[in-house]
Amino acid sequence: MIAAFKYGPVLFLLCQLQVLSQEFKPYGQHHQRLVQGIGFSPNSKILYFTLPHKEYLLKSKDSTLADEAPRLALYKAKKNGSIWGKPNLLPFSGLYKDYEPSISPNGLLLLFNSNRPSKGDKPLPRNGIWFSRFKRGKWKSPKPLSKLNTIKLEQSYATVSQNRIMVYVAEKVVAGKSKYTLYQTKFKGVRTKKGKPITILGGTAEMGDPWISPNGDYLIFTKYLPTDWQGSCDLNISFREKDTWSSPIPLQELNGDGPDFSPCVSPDGEWIYYRKNYRFVRVRFKTILTNYFDAYNSTRLKSKGVKKGNQ
Repeated sequence: MIAAFKYGPVLFLLCQLQVLSQEFKPYGQHHQRLVQGIGFSPNSKILYFTLPHKEYLLKSKDSTLADEAPRLALYKAKKNGSIWGKPNLLPFSGLYKDYEPSISPNGLLLLFNSNRPSKGDKPLPRNGIWFSRFKRGKWKSPKPLSKLNTIKLEQSYATVSQNRIMVYVAEKVVAGKSKYTLYQTKFKGVRTKKGKPITILGGTAEMGDPWISPNGDYLIFTKYLPTDWQGSCDLNISFREKDTWSSPIPLQELNGDGPDFSPCVSPDGEWIYYRKNYRFVRVRFKTILTNYFDAYNSTRLKSKGVKKGNQ
């Protein structure tokens, strides 16, 4: 099957693969369902994820703790063969709403969304981006990106490459309405500054759920219409072009009816994990990515008038 769409002035042709998705469901119970995005350690043997924390506690031996518990919290699990072990609450999570973990390629940095305050103990009305470093065998107390976070507007869904390129979602208000788009900055710990918007969209579409590749050469994210997130939210890919990104290209093989969101590629690049109409699934990704890279490079050269033999 051939997919066709415009990339700049050139028609982009891609032979679509027939792909089979596998449901990714480490735990069978409803109160152990994965919420939002996930992340893996570099060897893929540790999974970082979000559980409906309050609901999980109500079903466990710690049900007496559920009254004061936040709705969401961060957990991890170790893999034994093909089986994921029991979920373990991360040592700093469970007091505030923490979710959407993202792990750096070297496994030593964890970024996540949270409504925790930097001062006092009252939860904030909007999410900010926090980070924790892995040192001496454990995750340290998290710190906020204070130069980037704001109290009244949302900053969330951060992802970082091995050369510290960080992409995240930020809210801005236009004509009295919230609008969400992607921003890019350089991760420098607590000194991380507010990024610049990634301006690769036209019209009223918005962007979210970014995942950047380990070496920062491609970016997967969602593109959607704010008036119809449910019906329009699809995965797209963009390729690095010096200091900017290419126009979004829909990942046709992965998108379907209902929203497709929360992408994460396994450290070996073999699988892409994402939520397909609210179910977590995984799809073999290496061949799909290679096809998009090849088609993008070919189309880019054509748009510049470069013949294949003159590369």
